[in-house]
Amino acid sequence: MTMRVAEVMQTRFPMIAPDATVSEAATRLAAAAVSWLPVVADGHVLGAVTDRDLIVGCVAARRRPTRTPVAEIMSSVPGMVSSDGEIADAAALMTARSTDWLAVLDGAGMLAGMVGATEITLAGQGWQPKELAA
Repeated sequence: MTMRVAEVMQTRFPMIAPDATVSEAATRLAAAAVSWLPVVADGHVLGAVTDRDLIVGCVAARRRPTRTPVAEIMSSVPGMVSSDGEIADAAALMTARSTDWLAVLDGAGMLAGMVGATEITLAGQGWQPKELAA
């Protein structure tokens, strides 16, 4: 049986708006114990902010975290897949893009969830995703 991305994706996860500050992003990253946040506006994924983006884009560049918007330091989204796509295709895209996560879009192109390498790896073992704090 072919498994679909929708069966293993995370549907509750922290995210951040593009006009939020780097300081807010750092707080949210730490609180959720994750290394990246999708940057979302009106349900559309604009990019991602990673812990590395915080260091390179703000600390190393000597910008003020309380005044620098996430949009100025965010990275591009490494990849997007459809919620009805096969997990094998998602795994192939992760490999091709050298990433361990993908944004999952619904039929209207809106953010429906996130899927990581861990979810895909464990999917064949009957694992179901846990909910992350939003």
